[in-house]
Amino acid sequence: MSKQYGTTWWGQRWLNALTGIDHENRIPRGLSYANSDKVYALTPDLNRGIVKARVKGNYDPFYSVIIELPQFTAREKDALLDAIVNSPVILARLSARELAPENEQEALSLGINIFPRQWDDLKLKCSCVLAS
Repeated sequence: MSKQYGTTWWGQRWLNALTGIDHENRIPRGLSYANSDKVYALTPDLNRGIVKARVKGNYDPFYSVIIELPQFTAREKDALLDAIVNSPVILARLSARELAPENEQEALSLGINIFPRQWDDLKLKCSCVLAS
């Protein structure tokens, strides 16, 4: 049975954004590792905007992988929170524990990119670089 990824609009939007900037075949390789149970200890650190994982490698038993997401500035946070508070649709969906697609539209209207537009928007580190 194959695993499914991006089953929410939010998850699908992330996959689409990453696939759109992937010019080095990283997404299919990552999916291959994930589908073959080679990704362990996937740990998000929400306060720092970091996702860490251990990945079973070919040369070392495990590689350390860190993905750092860009942080919003204080101004961006305040503007986005104000927009959310003033949107009955977004508030209603949040109160139902749902992330509304309108969140992205509000962010874009404020000039805030939620999703990466190029690989340089992310900071990627992997101990595999040292091993190859």
